[in-house]
Formats: sequence, C-alpha cells, structure tokens
Amino acid sequence: MGQALSFSLEEVPDELVYRVLQFLSWSEREQLQLVNKRCRDLLATEESWQWRCKMLHSQDGVYISPINHAATWKETFQQHWALRQRWLPSDDPTATPQVNFRIRVCARFRPLPKKVSRDGDGIADESAVEAAQDRDKRVVVPLHQRLRLIKAQFKCDDKEARRRLWGGEHDNDPWKDAAVQPVAKNEGLLGKLSSRPPLADANVPSANTNHGCDDEVEHLPNTITTGILAVRPETQDMLLCAPGAGLKRFRFDSVFNDKSAQPTVYDQLAAPVVSEFLNGVSGTVFAYGQTGSGKTFTMYGPDSLSGSQVKEVTTASGIVPRALHEAIAAVQQRRRHGIEGTLRMTVVEVYGNEVNNLLDDGATVGAWHGVAVRAVLQDTLGVEVTDPSEAEEMLRRAEANKRQAATAMNERSSRAHTLTFLSLVQHRGDVALRSLLCLADLGGSEQIKKSKASGQRLQEAVQINLGLLALKEVITALKRKRDHVPFLSSTLTYLLQPTMEGAAFATVVVTGSLEQQHTSETLNAMRFGQVCSNIDGAEGGSLAMDVAGGALDALNEELEQLEERIQSEERWVTRTEQRQDLEGTETVVKTELEGAEELRERYEQLLQTRRELVGF
Repeated sequence: MGQALSFSLEEVPDELVYRVLQFLSWSEREQLQLVNKRCRDLLATEESWQWRCKMLHSQDGVYISPINHAATWKETFQQHWALRQRWLPSDDPTATPQVNFRIRVCARFRPLPKKVSRDGDGIADESAVEAAQDRDKRVVVPLHQRLRLIKAQFKCDDKEARRRLWGGEHDNDPWKDAAVQPVAKNEGLLGKLSSRPPLADANVPSANTNHGCDDEVEHLPNTITTGILAVRPETQDMLLCAPGAGLKRFRFDSVFNDKSAQPTVYDQLAAPVVSEFLNGVSGTVFAYGQTGSGKTFTMYGPDSLSGSQVKEVTTASGIVPRALHEAIAAVQQRRRHGIEGTLRMTVVEVYGNEVNNLLDDGATVGAWHGVAVRAVLQDTLGVEVTDPSEAEEMLRRAEANKRQAATAMNERSSRAHTLTFLSLVQHRGDVALRSLLCLADLGGSEQIKKSKASGQRLQEAVQINLGLLALKEVITALKRKRDHVPFLSSTLTYLLQPTMEGAAFATVVVTGSLEQQHTSETLNAMRFGQVCSNIDGAEGGSLAMDVAGGALDALNEELEQLEERIQSEERWVTRTEQRQDLEGTETVVKTELEGAEELRERYEQLLQTRRELVGF
C-alpha cells in the first residue's frame, strides 16, 4: 500500500498535496513524512514552512503577522508553535506554556538638524554659543586604549606605539622605573604621599626633543574631542567618546542610524510585540531618551497629522498608529476564522502621581494614584475601537490634551509620560484570551541644566526623572530575578506592571543624538539601554578589550559612509546678486556648493577625532 501511495503522490501537483495535508492533524502530517519520500521532500522546502504558518493561523487560531519577523518561515513557525496551546481549555496542563519575561533593547539615532544657509549674518545666538562650548569639551582616553588604537593603525609593537604617542620619546616612559616602596612603620601613608613631588614635576615625555629616533614624530594630544564616533546597524553596536567613559562601545539587539525609516523600525521593534499581543500575550514598547532625541517621532511621527493616521499609515507614521492599524485589521480578519475579539483603547498621561485621561479632556483620574491605576488596568476608561476612523479621532483628541511646553531642547516637548493602552479580549468557543499592550512615550531624561527648565517646567522635569529612576530599578530587579520587584514605587511602573511580568514581552527603544553637545545625554541613554539589555559584556570582559582594537575600523567606516552621503547630497547652486556702487548697479553671479552642511560638519569632526587618536 505504501508503494501505491508513493507512486500516486509522485503524479500529483504540489497544490493538491497541500490540500490533502490540510485535512490531517499535525501528528499525521509528520507520520506521513516517515513513509512517503514525496511528502518528506515537499515538507522540507521553505514554501512548506510558509504553508505550515498558514495552517497555524487558520486552523489553530495563532495570529501570524504578514510581516515575517524571522529570517525564514521555518523560524517563524518555530517561534509561533507554542502559542497554539493558548486556545486549549484552561484545565489542560499544557494550555499555557511556561515562558519567562523577555526584553529586547534597540537604539535609534535621530538625523542631524539641517544647517542654515551660508548667507547668514554670522551672528550667533545664545544657544549656538553654548552648543559650541559643549562641542569643545574634551576627554582623556585611557592609555591602554590609545596604545591599542595606534598599534592597530600602524601594525607596530608597544614600544613603537609609545614613541608615536609621546612624540618620539619612547625611552622616556614615565612608568618604566615605577616600583612599590614599603612604608616605614613609623611613617603614615599621608606623610609618604606628602613627600612626593607635585605632578607638574613628574618626568613626562616632551615633544620638543628626539632621543636618537631616526624620524621625529609629533606627540599626540592628551585629550580627545567628545562625540558619537560610529553607529553600525550591521554589527548592532555604536561607539562613542564621552567624559568619564573614554572610548565606549554599546551593543544591542538592533541599532538604527539616522537614515532608518519608520516602517523598518516598526517591523523590527514593535511588530513582534504586537503579534504576541494579538496571540494573548501582554507586552510593552517604550521609548527612552533625552528631550528632542526622537522619542515622540518614533512612537507617533513628526507631527500630529502623521501620528494619528491609522486608516492609511504613511511612511512618516510611528509605532502607535501602525500598531493600531495592524490590531484593528487583525481583529476583523480573525472573526472570519471564528475568533471574536473586542479591542479597547485608553490614553493617559502620567505626571508624578497624577494620572490624566487624555480621551476625556485631560481629566484627572481618581483622587489617589492607586485608584487611578486600577481604573486604567481594569479597563474602566477604555473606549472600544472597531474602525480605523474612530482610532484616528481618538488619537487627535489625545494629542490636543497633552501637557506640552517648549524647552531649550525641543519646541514640542511633552512634559509627562504618555501611555497608550490597548486591551484585547478574544473568544473561541469556551476559551477566552485577555491581553494588554502598552505603548509609552516617556518624558525626557536629560539633565535639568540642559533643558533650562525653571518654575513649573523644573517641577515637571523632576517628576519625569523620578519615574524613570523607578523604571530602571524595576528592570534591574526583573533581570536579576529578584523575589521583590518594586512596581509600586511609582505610578509609571505601577501602570506598566501587567505588561512587564509573567510571560510579557517588552521592547525598549533608547534614542540618541549624533550632535556633539548631547554626547553626555546620549551616553546616559545608552547606559540605561545596557541595564535593560540581555546581551552580556557590552562594556566588560573581552568586548571591553576589543573596543580600542575595533574603534579605528568603525571610525573609518563611518567616515567612508559620510563621504558617500555628502557626495550624493551636495549640489552646486548659482545665485545672482545686485550690488550698488558709485558707478551704478553691478550684477554679481556666485556659484557655491550647498547641501549636506550638517554631514560635512560631522565628517570634519570625526576627521579631527581620528587625527587626535592616531595622528593622521
């Protein structure tokens, strides 16, 4: 019988074989592969794994996004296989698979601000002067990092690297004669220290002499200009040079440079969380960073129009409108497969311990933050969403009620945390699934002196930072699997609790700026991302030793990419000017190179940093 079946299947087109297989159970499909070579070969193809995903979706009620998050359909099937158990009866021991809290961390950098035309009057305002002062800040890079950079560039040994670093005086190493001297019994440590010569009299290499070297090398500066040196999406890391850190490398699950598009960011960051939300798993996506680094742009879009377009999302639309678009479409689609779902939305603003309902003209929720949190989490404030047009109207209403004010960092700065909650209840027969999704645009994490906040703005900044500190403590406790997680330490973390415990799935987007004057704030944001990240060794172990070794390659790659972008964006512009003199009117024609001014400035800054690091 097996031979007859094998022969008959050989003559049947693939489409008909798939039709036969769809009437079999998963175990019967696997057994058929063991007795029939045709089925075994067919079910080993990538097309067959895509067919399996369709069966999971249509027969087992597992939502699989049209966006393939994994590299292959086989990986997508394996990621979603366990989710089919959620539709089993609650008394079934395999109904709910045991999955721990998961977190992904991604970094995104905003584009450089466009520079004004070169025809300006040259008068700098106060903010421009302060920005220039910030750009002049310099940092001491540790000696071992400097030497590794020089050795990597010139393929030389330690002795030659010291010669190049200290201007040819490799024989005058200030540490070569160092030794540990015992302290006399009757002499205290303080007295021993006080007897040492001042640092100014120490034997430091000088660039003015050349002790027998065949070629004189000018010594390199002791300090380096701060800044973001490289952002590399392909290796999922970034490199910066900042005060108190030296050269520092951060590696995350994903890294997006200033050219990243909104659809790409959503597909890689938020779509996996939205997909699990539609499969009954709670989750959260939140953006963390300084004011003006692109948090609201990432979560909503560049303006209120793009941030509220749900029916037809544009290329500028952010995570929130895209998530709503996908969720509404999925609920409508799943009804055709016998799964009834009710989607509700709540938008609140957290200001200290105060919770405001942005869908109700910003009204304060409850007299106490505990009452307000329960009202939100129990879906008392939720409004059912059945149509994209309704969602658009709700987002516009919430945007109009936000607490916003201009600061020195951003003209459209949100002065509180904005949280959009989507709750979903799905029914399939006697089984019900409930899930909660939180999309959070957190307040700015910058230092108060940067935002120049005062009065009411100062109090708002303090409240924002207190909530962010509590969030950091919660994530640290979750990563270290402590028995107690301090969710109740702030209203923000209290609200996030259902989406950050159990089997929840969280994605953290840390946003940064490429501008030199914001290097310290970007460093702090990256450190927060490192606290959240599951990738070990971002600043320690062997990775720390490789920071200097790979820094030069990363810097050179960044320079090459900037050069290509400058060449593609710069253009020659011809202008005609009228000048008045004693003899009358004179027409002057000028041809100037314009465009990519901000890229050229960054290019020149990185060139200067490379010269300071290795001397070329």
